[in-house]
Amino acid sequence: MNRRLISNSVNIQAEHDEIASLNKNTQIKKEIIMKTSTAFIAVSTLILAPTLAFAGEKHHERNQIQFNGPVEVSSVQSLLDDSTLFGDKDVVVEGHLLRQVRKDTFVFSDGKTEIQVELDDDIQLNAPLDPQTKVRLYGEFENGRTPEIEVDHIQLL
Repeated sequence: MNRRLISNSVNIQAEHDEIASLNKNTQIKKEIIMKTSTAFIAVSTLILAPTLAFAGEKHHERNQIQFNGPVEVSSVQSLLDDSTLFGDKDVVVEGHLLRQVRKDTFVFSDGKTEIQVELDDDIQLNAPLDPQTKVRLYGEFENGRTPEIEVDHIQLL
């Protein structure tokens, strides 16, 4: 009878040790999962935080300098007359957008001469424009087959 009790006791101890070993393995697996999850969250945060911060602010809207002094303005005719102009030239012109040709292309007049202008996709205005609205366009004059000004910024006057 004692032998049986001792045998049962040994079996119980062996089962207890096996359960303890399984619990220890389970605990180790949980720790590995927790460490992996923590590392994944940390890396994700490092990768996504700058992206979310950049998206949260309005970086697509450039902060333009609001200068109220004199600006060197070119006439459209002087741009068209400069036949030596093979490259692009930064220009500022003042006048009116007369009519829309395509989604982002307009005919512009400085009061004397007309030229085609193409508005950059990033341009967003808070007020509608009409042919009577006087504007100052900042952009790049391209003297090609169809001379045009690629507009980067519009200022309502």
